[in-house]
Amino acid sequence: MHSREDLLRVLLWLGAQGDRQGWDLDATRLLALDHDARRAWCAGLEADERRYGRTLLAFLELGEPLEWAAWDWLRLVDLAWAGACLGWLEAEEAEAFALHAADLVQHRYSDWSALARAYQRGRSLFDGRNLLGAFESDWRLLLQSPLSPWRVPLQGLVDEARLAPAREAMLGWRADPRHWVLALASVREPELAVRQGPPVAVSAARRDDALGYLAENLDLHPDEGVAALERYWLPAQAHHLNQLAADAAHGALPPAETPFGVAEPCRAGSA
Repeated sequence: MHSREDLLRVLLWLGAQGDRQGWDLDATRLLALDHDARRAWCAGLEADERRYGRTLLAFLELGEPLEWAAWDWLRLVDLAWAGACLGWLEAEEAEAFALHAADLVQHRYSDWSALARAYQRGRSLFDGRNLLGAFESDWRLLLQSPLSPWRVPLQGLVDEARLAPAREAMLGWRADPRHWVLALASVREPELAVRQGPPVAVSAARRDDALGYLAENLDLHPDEGVAALERYWLPAQAHHLNQLAADAAHGALPPAETPFGVAEPCRAGSA
């Protein structure tokens, strides 16, 4: 990182995606494979990634919880502080990012030990070596010392009154249409999430490639404007409904209980 813009992009990426996203995807795929297929996956990695692969396989074989988000969120706090020290962030901006990380942490972890262990797993994957054996020596003072700042319970670290302004600040960073487009596009191309923060200039050649792709594959042209997207709305909706019907026919329905509540059963005549 060499500028405020670089730092902002990394801070927003750590909060939204971070290294954990790729690790989660790999772990999910590997859980469905047998021992030989997992070894073949690791052998197929680039030479500089095999240490990471071996570490991830070790976690799977040991039955270690596949939880490492703290690696991203504690670095978010660290980089927010560094940005304030460099003068790249105003004090209020740095505090908002740090509180955003605290908000995420308090929702994910029950106590400091769970937080530290998740961080140690993430650090292990990032370094490509299993550091869980060094957990006690690395974290003893913070976890056990009577003078540790961690004597305050994790869940009581930051009260709701301080978190609310930080949430508003994060919405301010992410509320513009460009970020919504990035969020949708990154579902298919996860690396696009790195482009959060101030826009990066796109070269003329890259722009021409995008224009060519839209014209050749979707028959979209700049002079048509946003209204040109309307002709894809009904076909897209029909495709979505067909997919839901196919999933239902095969019993592949999502669970009724979600992080946002419990879905009510569909009543006859209400659909």
